[in-house]
Amino acid sequence: MEPRIASIVRYLGGNKGQVELDEAMIEKINQAHKKIAQLSKDYFLAVEAGYKNNEVAELNLKLPGESIKKHLENYDKVVLTCTSLGAEVDQEIKKLAKIDMASSLILDATASDYVQQLHEQKIKEKMASYTAHTFPFAIGYGDLPLATQDDFVRALNVDKMFGIHLSASHLMSPQKTITAIIGVKNA
Repeated sequence: MEPRIASIVRYLGGNKGQVELDEAMIEKINQAHKKIAQLSKDYFLAVEAGYKNNEVAELNLKLPGESIKKHLENYDKVVLTCTSLGAEVDQEIKKLAKIDMASSLILDATASDYVQQLHEQKIKEKMASYTAHTFPFAIGYGDLPLATQDDFVRALNVDKMFGIHLSASHLMSPQKTITAIIGVKNA
């Protein structure tokens, strides 16, 4: 994987078309990307299960809301995914923030791009075996409550497998973690 400079600039709050990046900044991003690649555990899990009426019964997982229902309306199977870089990345970002806030922000933005790329790559590989699929639908999109994250993490057992924990407000730690639901079909 290569760092996507435009994506990283967006994570930093800029717009690549409006921000001039000098060679020093691009080098900082490249160094941050190398650091993330060294630290990341590249965790990924994809679990296929049956789906009906806003529920993944075999995993005891309810998916409330009209937006997820509409997203999955023509599908009777789903793939539940979790991608995470692991706790070491979060720890390095926090450690760096104490001594060099600017470098910490660059590392954080680069880690966000890295986990997104990893997620996209792993899903692309997984979806190759299906004849049709939806785009990944993240918990918190539309009217699918963020609180669903608690049951999702437990259903996939990624709290134990990858060390993912949830705050009282349902935010995941490590922060560089993505979960998604994808409707799938075989021939």
